[in-house]
Amino acid sequence: MVSEGRPSDREIDLGFDRTISKGTLCGYLSRAMVVSGLITCGGEDDLRMVRSTGARYIARAGGTWVPDKAYMLSLPRQKETIAAIHERDHDMILEACIFENVGRAVNDIAIPEHVFAAFGLPAEDRCYSYGRMVFRFGPNRDRFGPGMSVPDMRRMEARMFFYHLACEHIDAGYEGLHLGQVHLMGARDRRWTRWTDLLRKVRSYARDHARRGMVLVNAHTFGITGADGRLLFDFHSFPVRGRAPEGSVPHPPTESEPQEIVPGVGLGKDRRDLTYRDSIFTHSLGGTAPSGWECDSLPYFVELDNWNGFDPRLLDRPSFGEEISWWGFDEISWFANQPGAYRAWWLENLHEWIQEIDPVGHLEMPGRRTAALRRPDGSIHQGMYSASINGGFGDEDAIRRLWSRTPPGRCSRSGEA
Repeated sequence: MVSEGRPSDREIDLGFDRTISKGTLCGYLSRAMVVSGLITCGGEDDLRMVRSTGARYIARAGGTWVPDKAYMLSLPRQKETIAAIHERDHDMILEACIFENVGRAVNDIAIPEHVFAAFGLPAEDRCYSYGRMVFRFGPNRDRFGPGMSVPDMRRMEARMFFYHLACEHIDAGYEGLHLGQVHLMGARDRRWTRWTDLLRKVRSYARDHARRGMVLVNAHTFGITGADGRLLFDFHSFPVRGRAPEGSVPHPPTESEPQEIVPGVGLGKDRRDLTYRDSIFTHSLGGTAPSGWECDSLPYFVELDNWNGFDPRLLDRPSFGEEISWWGFDEISWFANQPGAYRAWWLENLHEWIQEIDPVGHLEMPGRRTAALRRPDGSIHQGMYSASINGGFGDEDAIRRLWSRTPPGRCSRSGEA
C-alpha cells in the first residue's frame, strides 16, 4: 500500500521471478536509496523515511566490514526484521554488503556442510582459515591493518567464505548483494574464472532459496565480462566522482558560497585509460546480462561514497579531478557539510544531468551513511548523516519531491529495446 505523500509505484513494474527484465531493474535503480545498517542498527524513523520517499532498492541495509561469529549469529534476528518489512512492502529490495576485507575473526566461524558440498569437497569439522584466504604477498595483505586483508579469490577458502556469506544473507531475505572493490579481490584471477564460478554458485543457491528466485549482485566496477562470456554483475555501482569548477579558491562552505562540485570526471576518455578517480558515466560496460538480455551499456547507479571522512591536509581546498576528495572530504561528508538549499539543488541537478547524459545511469539517494561532520566551532567529528526530517538533515522532503514529479528513469540508449 502506498502511504500518503509517497511517490506512486504505478509507473514501475516491480515484479520479477528468477530473472529480471531491464525495465524492472531500472525501475528499482531509479528509486534507490542508501540507508546504511537499516536492518542491523536502523530504527522506525529510517523505515518511515524509506516509505515516505518511495525508495524501492535499499542499498547497504545489512552486512559488516569485519565478518565474525557474532555477526553470523545475528542473521536470524535480521531475518525476522526483514520478514516484518516485507509483510508491509513485499516488493522492497534490501541489499547486504560483503566487502573486500577479512580478518582473523573468520578462524572462529564454522564451515557448514552445504558449503563443502557446493565446492565438491568432503565435509570436515573445522572453521575457516584466515591464512588460506588472503594474498600470500603484496600490498593486499594487511591492507587494512595487521590481520585485516583483501581476500584472494584465486584461493578456494576465500570463495567458500564468500559463498557462505551470500547464502546466509539470501536465507535472511536480502535480494541484493554488494561486493565492494571486486578488482582488488580479483587482481590475479585470470579471465575472472574464479569469480565466474563463485557467482554461478551464488545464483544457483538463490534460485532455490531466495524470495523471488534470484539475487541482484553488484560491485564497484565499470564492468567485467566473466569466463562464460556474460557480464558478471546484474548492475554496476560506483562513486559519483567529481571536481570543483575551474577557478575555485579555498574557502569553507557558507549559505551564500557553498563548495561547488561538478560531476563527471573522465568523460570522453577512452575506457582503457580510466582509473578509480574517474566516473562511470557513459562508461558502463555492455554485453549479455546475467538475466539473458543484451545491452550496449549495463544499468548502474552512482552513490555518494565514503572512505575516511576527510583529509586535514586538503580541507576546504578545491580539487579538480586529480584526487577523489571533494574539498578535502569524502563524497557523503562533503554533501553533509554543504548548506541545505545547495544540497537540494545539487541532488535535483545531478539527477537530471545523469538522465540527459546516460539514460542507463541512476542516482542512489543519500538516506543514511557515516560522515565527517563539522561542528559550529569548526572542529570535525565522525558522525552519521541522515536525510530524515526528524532530527536529521531534512533532505527527505527534497528527495520525495524530486521522485514525485519524476517518472522512473529510462533505461535504454537510442536504438536499444
